[in-house]
Amino acid sequence: MKKDILIIGAGPAGLYTALNTRGVDVVIIEEHIQPGIPKHCAGIVGEYVARLVNNLSNRIVDASYRKIVFTTPMGKARLEFKKPIAYHVNRPLLEQVLASRVESLGHTIIWGQKAKPRGLNTISIGDRDVEYNKLVVAEGPLGIFKKKLIREKGEYLYGFQVLCEADVEEEDGLTIVYSEYTPEFFAWITPVSNGLVQIGYASRNPREKTLLKHVEKYTGVVVKRVLERYGGLIPVNKPLKNPLIHGRIVFHGDAVPLVKPYTGGGLYYIFKLSPILAKHLEEDTLSKYIEDYKTRFYIGSRIEYLATIFSRKTRYFIPVSFVNALYKMGLVEHVDFDKHYRLILKLLGVIPILPFSFLYLNTR
Repeated sequence: MKKDILIIGAGPAGLYTALNTRGVDVVIIEEHIQPGIPKHCAGIVGEYVARLVNNLSNRIVDASYRKIVFTTPMGKARLEFKKPIAYHVNRPLLEQVLASRVESLGHTIIWGQKAKPRGLNTISIGDRDVEYNKLVVAEGPLGIFKKKLIREKGEYLYGFQVLCEADVEEEDGLTIVYSEYTPEFFAWITPVSNGLVQIGYASRNPREKTLLKHVEKYTGVVVKRVLERYGGLIPVNKPLKNPLIHGRIVFHGDAVPLVKPYTGGGLYYIFKLSPILAKHLEEDTLSKYIEDYKTRFYIGSRIEYLATIFSRKTRYFIPVSFVNALYKMGLVEHVDFDKHYRLILKLLGVIPILPFSFLYLNTR
């Protein structure tokens, strides 16, 4: 059996690529038995993704946030905007809607099957081999295709979250907490729909009791009842310089990883690059996809990655002070929520006046 395009993984990266691919035969292989399960993502996105998601279904975005409150060992920083800067998406529903749209195009999704690489034009599914013209590997941060074909092991933190009933001070705001409990990342508190709150953090060894004590100590939030527990891997390794190998196999999504290095968010670049990748798959011009990949993702991501590595080796909360200074100077825009490298470039531009700015702002 031979297929035009095979996609490994029915997460947002695989599904959104398939949704934008027309005129060719697409088959998606997914090891889980249904879309969006197991649940694992925090689901926080900027306005670009929220707008695209709303076009799919107005039920997917279920909360918005005008404020971001940072709690750090150096004190609090509060960023407040006139319109929402961040949104919460129902990730299981997003993937369910995407899967339904993909199948309505006539593409095929094979659920509950694990694929393995067999060669440069063949994969195995169970006891049968399937040949392909092009292969999109969107299997996540710790997949067998990347390990076998590139011989690279993924690096990751484990993100653990609880959905709970709790009283929060910032009902229309995100709260980000930095402390000794999360030296390589942070904790987050996100109010979602129906009065529920999502609380999570990332660590190499996360524990629920540690998380709840952590947020209570630093924010005063007291959890009344935990309704759900879930989590997943957050890739922290550097992105592939070239996601295309042998002219026919392209890595996508967390397999790259297409994430913001400092926060681990991946939906922005998935929604940005998937239509472009789909166009090159249709037109059989995968070699040209690399140009788009580098200009729209890789260059900015490398700047962010180097800054993130520096932060992890010093103090992860240090960038908050600089972002707060830029905010008070009126230099933080909504687009910066997704394009963190813009904040870095702005910071480099104002470094000569920062000492005077800090003195001025601290006396106000």
